[in-house]
Amino acid sequence: MTLLIAGAHGAVGQHLVRQLADAGHHVRAMIRDDAQSDAMRALGGEPVLADLTGDVADAVAGCDAVLFAAGSKGKRLEAVDKGGAIKLIDACEAQGVGRFVMLSSIGADDPDGADDLQDYLRAKHAADEHLKASALTYTV
Repeated sequence: MTLLIAGAHGAVGQHLVRQLADAGHHVRAMIRDDAQSDAMRALGGEPVLADLTGDVADAVAGCDAVLFAAGSKGKRLEAVDKGGAIKLIDACEAQGVGRFVMLSSIGADDPDGADDLQDYLRAKHAADEHLKASALTYTV
């Protein structure tokens, strides 16, 4: 199975790259900094240079599934955590990718009920809802 991991250089992403590559999958590790390529190869992944704020269509081409583990650490919530996820979901639909796995957050189902991190949870909620409304088979 060919998998794309968005946010492959993050802690969760690196764990996924290694674990899935060790299980025999072809893992495409999406990174936005070419300097991270050697680290992705060392984990067993094929580096794919793409930015969630740009065009991601080529990144998902030929993939069976996409795993979204990316995040802006609160710096670019609208552009990455929300918009980047939505852009990737739409690219998957357009390219015929069958499955999307979204790493979400506790509280994203009710962001206005949270005591803090409401902006972050609203961004995650919007991305989750966009995925649920898509034609993709998904896991949130």
